[in-house]
Amino acid sequence: MNSRDRVLRAIKKHDGLPDRVPIHFNLCRKLTDEISGQLGIDPHYCQTPFEDDIWVVSSNELRTSLGSDLVMVGASVSSSYTKNRKVHADGTWLDEFGMTMRRGVNYNDIIGAPLKKAACIDDVKRDYKVLDHRDSSRFEESLRVIEKYKDDYYIFGGASFFSPTFLMLLVGMEKYLTDLATQEEYLDYLIEKHLEVTIEFGLKLIELGVDGLCYGSDFGSQKGLIYSPAMIRDKFLPFYKKTVDAFRKAKPDLGLFFHCCGAAKPVLRDIAEVGFDGYNAVQPFLPGNDPQELKDHCGDVLSFWGGLDVQSIIPNGTDEELEQHIEHYMRVLGKDKGYICSPAHIIQSDTSAKRVYKLIELCKKHSYQYEDLP
Repeated sequence: MNSRDRVLRAIKKHDGLPDRVPIHFNLCRKLTDEISGQLGIDPHYCQTPFEDDIWVVSSNELRTSLGSDLVMVGASVSSSYTKNRKVHADGTWLDEFGMTMRRGVNYNDIIGAPLKKAACIDDVKRDYKVLDHRDSSRFEESLRVIEKYKDDYYIFGGASFFSPTFLMLLVGMEKYLTDLATQEEYLDYLIEKHLEVTIEFGLKLIELGVDGLCYGSDFGSQKGLIYSPAMIRDKFLPFYKKTVDAFRKAKPDLGLFFHCCGAAKPVLRDIAEVGFDGYNAVQPFLPGNDPQELKDHCGDVLSFWGGLDVQSIIPNGTDEELEQHIEHYMRVLGKDKGYICSPAHIIQSDTSAKRVYKLIELCKKHSYQYEDLP
């Protein structure tokens, strides 16, 4: 059984059990550079419009060589943006969305929101930069990866900017949350324009040949939901219903995973009703995110992808703690299929390369072996 068939069965797109739980992982730039150098592999970075996505949709040669069952692709910045981007004397620059960026320790910091003064629809029309999905230069790396891996690996298309909450970065968090609560008209217009871009980019990735899409919104904090369940259901889920309908019309068997960091249990069944197949990233040790609790609550309607702790256990736990953690998630979420075992986030720079190798070794060792079931 190859990786593609293993994932198709695990996420319930094909009948029958997989031979084992699929595994996956994303590495930060520091770890990608270090391990790629050790193994003599070109990481093939895809420079994406939103920087967080780089570490998710790049380095597929490295990822598969280490044992991942998934391949990830996404849109890159346009060739014209690359050619014309200017870094100012203070080290800042504008990204494709018009956000002012500055190099941080591990990531680029957003220090300027282009819609921070938006008060009406005309302001959005003037300042919201619509990315052009028709620019073929955006998809050259994705097409290369899809052609290389399409027969053997399950290919997900991913993009953090497929998200109404991404608009928080364009407006500024405090203003965005306040204007949502007061139901400012310009936000409805902004969400609708963003919906159009989301669908266009998703359809392009489907046309190129992805098996699934993973996108969503960080509805949760580490203590609970950022928004009320009513606001999520009334304001955001109709947005996602339109995307799901458009994507399934283009590819009925498409795998759709909803990405949400934080504690999101109160709206997970709503997410399933919209039409998503799975929940990513299953951030551990949060209210409602106990693996057995999740499996009992919505394991009948959603598969799970993630769960392993990047905040404490992966970087700082003992080998025994890491092993127990992995085995527990494999056994609970992997029971009766429905699980892709993965860290709940990009593995960060506080984790050593040696520890990454140990993580992968233990995932392979304890991957739930379905053929051993009585």
